[in-house]
Amino acid sequence: MGQGQNKIANSLLDIQPTAVLEFFRIYPDTVVKPDIFIPIHGGSVFGNNVTWQGVDYIPVPIESEGFEINGNSQLARPKIRIANKDFLISSLLQNNFDFKNAKIVRKRTFLKYLDNINFDGGNPFGEQDFTAEISNETFLVGQKISENKVFVEFELTSPLDLENFEVTHRNILAKYCYWTYRGHGCNYAGVPVERENGFNFANESGSSVTPEKPVEGFLTNSIYRWSSTATYNSGDIAYLENPKIFINKNPLDRNSYEGFLKNWYVCVEAGVTNKNPQNHPDLWQKDGCSKKLSACKKRFINKPLPFGGFPGTDGFSYGG
Repeated sequence: MGQGQNKIANSLLDIQPTAVLEFFRIYPDTVVKPDIFIPIHGGSVFGNNVTWQGVDYIPVPIESEGFEINGNSQLARPKIRIANKDFLISSLLQNNFDFKNAKIVRKRTFLKYLDNINFDGGNPFGEQDFTAEISNETFLVGQKISENKVFVEFELTSPLDLENFEVTHRNILAKYCYWTYRGHGCNYAGVPVERENGFNFANESGSSVTPEKPVEGFLTNSIYRWSSTATYNSGDIAYLENPKIFINKNPLDRNSYEGFLKNWYVCVEAGVTNKNPQNHPDLWQKDGCSKKLSACKKRFINKPLPFGGFPGTDGFSYGG
């Protein structure tokens, strides 16, 4: 054990151990920008920037849970909530493919080992030591759980959790798929299958509603764009564009612009006119994905589509 690790072991046995500081390095895109990271700390001990190992960490309120090591042989899937002040995290998400290739490094040390530059006249609590880390853990961003103007919450997963497992060339990490549904990585291009909760489309009485069989190439056909002047019946499908998420033909080339992500909806009642799908969930139900492996199987592994036929690897098979 190195000298720094010996110091950590001794500090853990102190009657009154010094405060533990927690640091995070957010790597928004490990594919395009593997060496770029945003260093932050929670600000619970210091309200200003903190320098650790020569890196300046800015204070951003953070809540985390689930980093503890389990005794049941299961890998940890911690959750982390980061303050979204001035929409900082939302901006990072929009500019980095919704963190589809992101990772987060979590570092911890004791106050007594912080860099001397944090204090006038050197560290008064001990002696700076760059090697004295309690832990240095790397996690992948498994999925974004929620996003609002107050905070953004993520579920993290270990790189060892189902690493390199694929379904039709789509990486599946841990319990959830981390790609944006119908976006890059997912690439599903078929008709609506179910709602986000995994339930079938259904009207108010509980009767199932089967999406209509669209024309070939419907994804790029503007006739399916929702119109306030059109009248829709049960089973009709329509889309609204999401201006916050754009699709690139090549995810590694930000200039290969293709268009905004389309959110698809299924009408579940008859005679619907001038009712925006986004604002009328009683009349329209959004096409969604539960982000589980079972949802991928329904769309990609020889599963018949609602109107017959099979989706294939590109989602464009219409036979059957």
